[in-house]
Amino acid sequence: LCAAFDSSNFIRGEAVTIFESIPWPMLSRPGTFGVEDIDWASVEAFFLHVRHHIPSKEFRELVEKSHKRFHPDRWRSRRVLASVDDEEEKECLEVAANTVAQALTPLWQELTGR
Repeated sequence: LCAAFDSSNFIRGEAVTIFESIPWPMLSRPGTFGVEDIDWASVEAFFLHVRHHIPSKEFRELVEKSHKRFHPDRWRSRRVLASVDDEEEKECLEVAANTVAQALTPLWQELTGR
């Protein structure tokens, strides 16, 4: 899911961004949570859980890729939200993505020393 999302082209009218196609960092199984469930605590819980199950180098790579994936500037440059016609859905996706980015930033800074 991550690789598919990262390599997708988002063009209005061609690719429709839907909530389930985004690799949200959540412990819940895809399709069992909604945009309202994505909050700072759930993102932190995901990375805390994963941290204990993969080698530290892989964890750092995951955090770096996730930080890049959800960075607001990256979403704008890739025009992720431009492919969403429904304004309410677009706003919800933007809030959720910003929440993930904000929750990831302290962890990313800790791991990269930036």
